[in-house]
Amino acid sequence: MTVADSDLNGMRDIDIDDVLAYVHDDLKRLPGYLELYRRYLRQRWDVYDLDFTQDAEDWNTRMTQEERDSFVGISAGFHHGERQVEVELPVFMLGGSEESKIYMSSQIEDEARHTIFFDRFYREVVGLPGETVQELLDSSYHHVSETFVGPFGLLAYQADELRKDPEDPAARVRYGTTYFLWIEGVLALSVMKITLSYCRQ
Repeated sequence: MTVADSDLNGMRDIDIDDVLAYVHDDLKRLPGYLELYRRYLRQRWDVYDLDFTQDAEDWNTRMTQEERDSFVGISAGFHHGERQVEVELPVFMLGGSEESKIYMSSQIEDEARHTIFFDRFYREVVGLPGETVQELLDSSYHHVSETFVGPFGLLAYQADELRKDPEDPAARVRYGTTYFLWIEGVLALSVMKITLSYCRQ
């Protein structure tokens, strides 16, 4: 099965390098916004369908404290990154074409789903305290490294700049470059490769 045809369960069996190659190939041919939206509809998954039972068992019986601490540090960066993008990305919808707005709506939902994924992971596997999504974000924040803080601070600054003039082409390019190329294309993909490779071992 190919990456393009895989659902969430099928992705488990696909080599992470194939996923990265799939993403990079798209950058070469630049699919249109509606094609990306169709792909989102085809590949989305329900965060509440996930069963963390095996993860909780592995967390408690197969991982050392040092491994757990390292994993929480990495996942905290993702957790806060997903939430930050969920909050900052809507400003990008204020300008641009209708097709881009449709696609961006799927990105925002995707980031919200990922935020809930980490919320559930911290509750059901790690056992961090917190009754609400915000309380759990507060509990995991002290695990976030500087590697994650800088790019998201820049994104927040650029989002504020874009709010002032959503059609400013230079501001849109700056924001888009920070989000799509740096945060998603470099930071997230690099850390995802390391994390998934580790989890599969």
